[in-house]
Amino acid sequence: MHPEYLLTDTIGKQGIEKSYESALRGQHGFHQAEVDAFGHVNKELGIVQPVPGGDLMLNVDSDLQKKLFDTLQELLDKRELKQAAAIAIDPRNGAVRAREFAEF
Repeated sequence: MHPEYLLTDTIGKQGIEKSYESALRGQHGFHQAEVDAFGHVNKELGIVQPVPGGDLMLNVDSDLQKKLFDTLQELLDKRELKQAAAIAIDPRNGAVRAREFAEF
């Protein structure tokens, strides 16, 4: 596990979240203090403010994504296939509007 991650952090493990993990991830804030051997605070040293992660604007069309998923699932069932993949790209600007990889 990476040292900047806490046990409660959510980490992108696949797809777009994995690809953009470092850009989407912010930084945790924390209090700095001088403490004695018993954990008692002797002196407050300051607060480091958290830094929010970046934003990501997607071009995915949720209705088209659902239609693509349903169509692939129907195709797999009908033709007794185990895998299928499809992608819908806007020809005007190259934006990915929907993508699906199905494995059953």
